[in-house]
Amino acid sequence: MKKDLYRKGRHFYKCETGYCDITITMHPTGAPVGVPVGRQARELRSLAHKLATKIWQYDDVDSRKKMYQWLDKNSMSGHIGMMDENELVPVIEKLERIIKKFIDK
Repeated sequence: MKKDLYRKGRHFYKCETGYCDITITMHPTGAPVGVPVGRQARELRSLAHKLATKIWQYDDVDSRKKMYQWLDKNSMSGHIGMMDENELVPVIEKLERIIKKFIDK
């Protein structure tokens, strides 16, 4: 992985070979935010984050903490940045059901 590339206001790691599209965003400290994945998993992570944000912003101040507790109970890794496609799809489906049932009435 090549360190400290910059795009769209974010620093990230990218595969040095140039033959794949595997990247991972990095914290200001240089630590990776999650595990590196390809484009499809990154798009699913983005969708999962949008859905989770919609839920926790809908509720009270503690709801972001509650969302991470929910992820911990409803996924193997407990954090969207650690999930691959196989784990993201069912999590996204669950999040969509929550939104449909409680938010988008």
